[in-house]
Amino acid sequence: MLGPGTCFNENTIPFSPSLAMNVGLNAALFLQQLHYRLNASKNIRDGHKWVFNTYDD
Repeated sequence: MLGPGTCFNENTIPFSPSLAMNVGLNAALFLQQLHYRLNASKNIRDGHKWVFNTYDD
């Protein structure tokens, strides 16, 4: 079943047009994905959160 306001039955990536206008589309998508992953991360070393993924992830 599709969620409200969606056209596809798949995960979506948040998108900020104002961020993309300031840093470019690819950088905005990368930064938003990094922000999401850092908020979800439970990896902490020396008081800093970090994330990692393999190429296949």
